[in-house]
Amino acid sequence: MSVATQSLSHATKRRAPRRYAFTLLEMLVAMAVLAVVMLILFRFFANVQDAWSVSMNTTELYENARVALDIVTRDLQATVAKANDIPGQHIRFHQDSDDKLWFVTSGDPSDAAKASLIEVGYRMSDNQFERAFVDDTNANWNIYGERDDAHDQDGYLRVVGGVLSESFVCYDSSLTPYTPNNAGNETMLPSMVSVTLKLIDSKSYELWKRLPLAQRPELENKVSRTFRKTIYLGNQ
Repeated sequence: MSVATQSLSHATKRRAPRRYAFTLLEMLVAMAVLAVVMLILFRFFANVQDAWSVSMNTTELYENARVALDIVTRDLQATVAKANDIPGQHIRFHQDSDDKLWFVTSGDPSDAAKASLIEVGYRMSDNQFERAFVDDTNANWNIYGERDDAHDQDGYLRVVGGVLSESFVCYDSSLTPYTPNNAGNETMLPSMVSVTLKLIDSKSYELWKRLPLAQRPELENKVSRTFRKTIYLGNQ
């Protein structure tokens, strides 16, 4: 081998990169950086999950409110009240408490029904918003009947759940609140009815039921929503 070749070989060996093993400190720093990155990712995905859950719960609340208020609106806008519809027989619009209504409306009876008028009741029971529907196929159907406690109406079915409160406020033609619960004011329709529902989503409701009574208001303030709708009946 020539002297030039030997010199080149030695130079090449001298330029070869040196390899170092990771020290314990470097490994600890790398692991710490990885842990921080993983924590950031975990928090990011947790926030995404929370945002998705809140969005779904809010969607459920608004859908429940829409369903309930649409049904009430349809019934009230077709309601009927009249003194002496036939001599001595009255059709009454009755409210025995803030959270109940009992009235007659022109709706969609069953196929077997002969009359278009049906009895409808609304109430809150076991945190459910319920509607009663009775047409003339039911032996208890009586559009001229005396009305007292709406709980006495037949045929209640669940409309939506997770109801923390509900209320109905009737207004006369001068927009004064009143309660149609006696012979003097049951045979005329209100000019408008304000409906208020305070709702909670189904997931939060399960937690709410397990909480002590003293702790429930805190959860309600965080997750419940209140929905109001004023329905004009056109009575002047």
